[in-house]
Amino acid sequence: MARKIKQTLDVSQLFNHALVNPQQQAEIIRSEAWPIIVSAYSVLEGDLLVHRLGNGIVHLTDKKGISVAAIHKMGDVYRFMTADSPLATHDVDSHVYYSTEMISKHPKYIASKLRGQTDLNNKLKRSTGDAIIKLNSVISHMVDQVVDKCAGKSMQSANISLTDAESTYATKIMMGACSVHAIPKHIYEAIQNKYNNYTAGLSKLHDAIDKAKEFYGANKFLYVPAYNGGILLGAISPQPMLAALDRYKVDKLPPAYDGSYSYIDFTMPFQWYPNIESVPDNVRSQLETSLLMFKAHTGLEKVVNGTDRTGNDRVFLDINAYLHGNYNYMDLIMLDQ
Repeated sequence: MARKIKQTLDVSQLFNHALVNPQQQAEIIRSEAWPIIVSAYSVLEGDLLVHRLGNGIVHLTDKKGISVAAIHKMGDVYRFMTADSPLATHDVDSHVYYSTEMISKHPKYIASKLRGQTDLNNKLKRSTGDAIIKLNSVISHMVDQVVDKCAGKSMQSANISLTDAESTYATKIMMGACSVHAIPKHIYEAIQNKYNNYTAGLSKLHDAIDKAKEFYGANKFLYVPAYNGGILLGAISPQPMLAALDRYKVDKLPPAYDGSYSYIDFTMPFQWYPNIESVPDNVRSQLETSLLMFKAHTGLEKVVNGTDRTGNDRVFLDINAYLHGNYNYMDLIMLDQ
């Protein structure tokens, strides 16, 4: 009979069966790392999987397959780590995207610290939300970059910068202390030229924002290739991005990157799959069509397949697609659903 946790859950449900075979599962259950895993499972209220193994590292994810923590055995020492870049493409034998939280020769000590109301406990709980915080920042950046692409250059906030003399005369006119006719001709012309440039820049910004709205005119797939030994897939509504663009028009700046504005409204929450063939049929047909178009238009088939990486962001207005790339982090592809 399979061992039970609190007599309510078959422990086999704690494993990603696509990447952790029965023999490996049995070895983990018998290992000294098991009490740490059980404690982490309890802290996260069951939202935990032993996702995969590699080079002495046990990679832990939530049930959606998003990285939350890892246990690294080095000789007789155990290192418990939380994921500081949860959407990064994690190599099986690497812990570069994790932050070490505790090191001990006694895994039961780490397990007890996890169960208690400690900093370690709190950091593990916070790790489950870090992926969404990071994703919000990425999409915020995407919205800004699409506007720049539509404008054909990096858009700066539209404003008028006056010299001290120009500002003095402008203030006097506003306060009724002098008339326009009292302004020296060269100062008047300088203010007029700056105002004309301001209105022209504002008009170009508005045109670029309108074009960007066309880019965000449909639900978007979010596709992360080569993620944790498979792929990560989700979909979001365009409404928060369209609302952000409306605010951009009014404020002349996009909503802040500080997380105070949410760009994410999932229509299909993130979920890990071992491959595209494992995606449900009704979604897979849409995804395959979008990816086929992306590959044909961009020539980035190796990036889509996860066998190559890109080091920068690219916007493809013709197909309403965006590639967020970073050699040391991840590739995330946004596509029309």
